Amino acid sequence: MKKTTEYWQAHCLNINKEMADHVQRYITPISLEIDSDGGNLIGTGNYIRLGNAVYILTNEHVARAMSAGSLAHLPVPQENFHRMVNPFMALEYPNDIALSRLDRLGHDVFSRAVIQKDQIAHEWVSARESLYFVMGFPGSKSYMSVMANTLFTPAVPFLTQEAPLLPSDISLGEFALHYPEYERLKKTNGREESLPNPSGMSGSLVWHIGNSLSRYWSPADARVVGLLYGWDPKHEIIRGIKIESIRHSCIYLLRQECAYFRWLDGGRRSCSLLFDWLYAEGSIADI
Repeated sequence: MKKTTEYWQAHCLNINKEMADHVQRYITPISLEIDSDGGNLIGTGNYIRLGNAVYILTNEHVARAMSAGSLAHLPVPQENFHRMVNPFMALEYPNDIALSRLDRLGHDVFSRAVIQKDQIAHEWVSARESLYFVMGFPGSKSYMSVMANTLFTPAVPFLTQEAPLLPSDISLGEFALHYPEYERLKKTNGREESLPNPSGMSGSLVWHIGNSLSRYWSPADARVVGLLYGWDPKHEIIRGIKIESIRHSCIYLLRQECAYFRWLDGGRRSCSLLFDWLYAEGSIADI
């Protein structure tokens, strides 16, 4: 039994490392500008392609901070944050989702990979032995460096399993994952470290690992199945919205955007709003 446990722990450590290397290409810290010399981390974002454009996907409650000042993302690791120019399209809880379109992504200013359509699952995958991977930017790990004049935001990768929820929560299309904040977990370098306070990981995507015991498994087999939005320290869980709700919300927001652009192209004729929406519905059927 001890040998089996040790093998499973080593297996999970390896998956965690491989998934961290895979997912870090798609994620970005989102910061709120405090003044010209610094900012604070407020959440996690994801670069995702929807239709013919690239967006930052996060929570509505993260995007809401734009009302207090400028938000920024980090398109090139280890360099400077870039101000987010376009506003967010957003839906409040129980959807808690926001999208901001990125324009003119030249190779000189954008080195991130982008999540593609085939990496997004159609439905939440729930199974007793399923593994889920999360990677985000906890605020407790971030700090402003006076010497470097930049905000450092270390990411935390985490492999976990599904936790039970009340029936009332399940009906909202939510899920929960185990998050034992004070439990000592072994890292890939052999050291042990407690999981940090997850505040700041709002907006992190949840990836379903699939059959990792197959010798043919790779991180490319993982699929996005949800979006984190909150933390319940009393029950040691992090909570999220299932991908079914996320897909539905994205389609609705993209249709709004499409109708708006068509309205602008038509000379802002108010009488055409219904036709603009019908056009958007016909143009955007899925993501």
